[in-house]
Amino acid sequence: LQSIALPSSLTSIGSYAFGDCSSLQSIALPSSLTSIGSYAFGDCSSLQSIALPSSLTSIGSYAFSSCTSLTEISFPESITSIGSGAFSDCSGLTKVTCLIPFPISASSGIFSGINQEACTLVVPEWSALLYKMAVGWSEFSKIETVKTGDLALLTVNDNRYLPESVRPNGTPDVYVSEEGSLTVRGNKEFNMNELTLNIEIGEGKWNWGYDENGDYIEYCTPNLLGSSLFNDESKLTAKSAKLGLKSKGATWGFITLPFDANLSDITPMVEGDVNNYIWKTYDGERRALLGSGGNWKEATGTLKAGVGYIYQSQNNDSVFVKAIASTLSDMLSNGDITLPLKTYAANDAEDESWNFIGNPYPTYFNTRYINFTAPITVWNGNGYDAISLTDDDYTLAPCQAFFVQKQEDTESIKFFAEGRTTEYSQSNNNNNYTRAKLYNATNSERNIINLYLEGANYKDKSRIVFNEKAKLDYELNCDATKFMDEDATIPQLYSIDNGGCQYAINERPEGDGYVTLGIVVPETGQYTISVDKINLAKEIYLIDTKENIVTELTSAEYTFYSDATTSNGRFILSLEKNATRINNMNVDSSCVNITNKGIIINNALGDRVEVYTLDGKCVYDAVVSNQHETIAMNKGTYVVKVAEKSFKTVIK
Repeated sequence: LQSIALPSSLTSIGSYAFGDCSSLQSIALPSSLTSIGSYAFGDCSSLQSIALPSSLTSIGSYAFSSCTSLTEISFPESITSIGSGAFSDCSGLTKVTCLIPFPISASSGIFSGINQEACTLVVPEWSALLYKMAVGWSEFSKIETVKTGDLALLTVNDNRYLPESVRPNGTPDVYVSEEGSLTVRGNKEFNMNELTLNIEIGEGKWNWGYDENGDYIEYCTPNLLGSSLFNDESKLTAKSAKLGLKSKGATWGFITLPFDANLSDITPMVEGDVNNYIWKTYDGERRALLGSGGNWKEATGTLKAGVGYIYQSQNNDSVFVKAIASTLSDMLSNGDITLPLKTYAANDAEDESWNFIGNPYPTYFNTRYINFTAPITVWNGNGYDAISLTDDDYTLAPCQAFFVQKQEDTESIKFFAEGRTTEYSQSNNNNNYTRAKLYNATNSERNIINLYLEGANYKDKSRIVFNEKAKLDYELNCDATKFMDEDATIPQLYSIDNGGCQYAINERPEGDGYVTLGIVVPETGQYTISVDKINLAKEIYLIDTKENIVTELTSAEYTFYSDATTSNGRFILSLEKNATRINNMNVDSSCVNITNKGIIINNALGDRVEVYTLDGKCVYDAVVSNQHETIAMNKGTYVVKVAEKSFKTVIK
């Protein structure tokens, strides 16, 4: 086979398609071609020239390896990926023209086996500096430039930056994929036509490990993978912008937009698809009136920048959210951003002033650079995580939304621009960042205990912070109520105060040294409760009141078997090893039932009933006179003693 003309409808050439065609001298590639597979023309030693069409986007590994008669090759600007060794051992090459705006990484030996000292590299005039600094391309001894005219499209699929002196010709469209990051440095203007950023829903979860310095860390990977546009010092402008949302069918995405957008301007990414997205936002006023649960309301009209939303499509559909152009200034700036917070008065502190907002920057953001002390709550794709802005190293993804309660002494939440980063880091603030502008959480009197409940497929977290300066009741500035997952397969762990409030983060004084725990077990099986053993100031004991077992969690985990259940009180955390006061305490019984108004004693006619608070105070002592005796009680956790048996009860 010496020559071949391929049909105009062809879009891809598969791997090894023409491998070892040693007599092939020429081939005409159609303008419809988008990809060339691995080894497609490997060892075509007689191939003298080949014109790569402007439609081509990818070249596979070793696609043209050992094409020793090939003297020139020209890469069109449309190419976004070149595989390892794609032109290795093409010893006859004397000229390589590359019109790709950003140099593709050549660290994988794209040109290995080529005499780069004798081969000339020709690149666009405006991006010559980028090529001279890029691995693989900088090894060409002779680099020449060519004027390419105005650039129509600048595509970013990985981490890229524009130095101060480098700007593309014209006013190009800029497309940043969900895995891409573009940093614009220097104070020289960069004017764009249409800017396209992208977000994709994934899964995030808590992780445990060690950083590069050997320090133990915990980190939660965000469930959103998003584009990053980082403005260092430049003046950026765009005539228009849009956000591409790639949906995971029947899965809620939690996001905030970096600009305002009309719901009526949201269009399918693929022509012909149906825009069947559902958009909702959080109703903090309803939460304040009625408590947690069912507080989502449909979003209408205009989606506002900085406000949190959830969205879902029943299919794996993708849409473009078009920006209202007049609202692009914050997204394109490099300044601090302040978001207002609303007040919603409630009877219970854990229900008041909930706001659903988000990362206002199109970058990853280190939460240590927020002028706020109250915890935030994020959705990680599997469940809710409470994050302490003073104790945790957490990185928000671009456009990631979160819940926060407005504190009494502040009207807004401020994001300092220094917190922006171009990529997710599991230990952003371990050692490398200053916290001069922020509240200093360092306090030797605070004893942080991280507890975990682990099932077969998921691990949930709760935190207790013993601090004698804190209060037993819920405090907006340091406590976080537990957000319960709607997914029935996920186990839950939380602590409970005497008022029945359920905590994800519970900062409190030691008091009597006992903390009641609650669990949600989704299905019958084995579960494990454990604690972080790093930097614990005291020994921690777990009391299983059902099995009457005490475990020192600082030296061992506790594994138990349970049917599917919700149990508020089976487990108690104690700072004391002696747990005799709850010996023989039962958890579940048909004898004792609870309602939101009190305790019901069944089938105990003539028996003596005593009710105690957890600190040992007797609040009821009488003989049962009715078959179903009702004892009025306020919200709280109690020990109910009927005859010679004791039961743990929680009234919400």
